[in-house]
Amino acid sequence: MHILNQSWETSNKMKKLLLSVAVTYLATFLIGYILVYIQMPFVMKLFESILPALSDSPIYTPIIGALTGGNLVFAIAYTFLVNLSLGAFVSTTLPGVIPLVGGVGSVAVTGIRGFIIGVAYYEVFKISLSYTALGVGTAILELGAYVFSATAGINISLSTIFPKKVSG
Repeated sequence: MHILNQSWETSNKMKKLLLSVAVTYLATFLIGYILVYIQMPFVMKLFESILPALSDSPIYTPIIGALTGGNLVFAIAYTFLVNLSLGAFVSTTLPGVIPLVGGVGSVAVTGIRGFIIGVAYYEVFKISLSYTALGVGTAILELGAYVFSATAGINISLSTIFPKKVSG
C-alpha cells in the first residue's frame, strides 16, 4: 500500500506533465486517424506501407495469430508485454538519461507513435466489433503505458538540468 501511495503522490506532482504527454498522444492519434479517414494522399501512402509491415512483423505475427485463433487473453497479454518492454521503456523512458535531448526525444516519439497508431487503427476499427473493442482496449492500455513512460523519461531528462525544481 505504501508503494501505491508513493506512486499516487508522484503522479500528482507530475500531473501537468502527464496531461501534456497524454494530450500530445491523443491529438496525434486523432490527426493520423482523421487524415486516413479523409484519405490525405501522403498519409494514404504511409497507411498502405504500414499494413503489410504489421502483418509480416515477427513481433505482431503472434498477436494476429492469437486473434484469428480466438485467443484474446494471449493477444492482450503479449501486446501489453511487448509494448511495455520494447515500446514504452526503450523508446521513451531510457532516452531520458540524456539531459534535455532525451526529454525532447520522448515528446517526439510520443507524437510520432500517436500518429502512426492512429493511422494503423483506422483499419482495425473497420474489421469487426470485436476488433474495435480490442483496439480501443489496447489503445487505452497503450496510452497509459506510453504516457507514464514518456513522462518518466522527460522527468529524468529535466531532473539532470533542474534537479531542485523537478524532484522537489
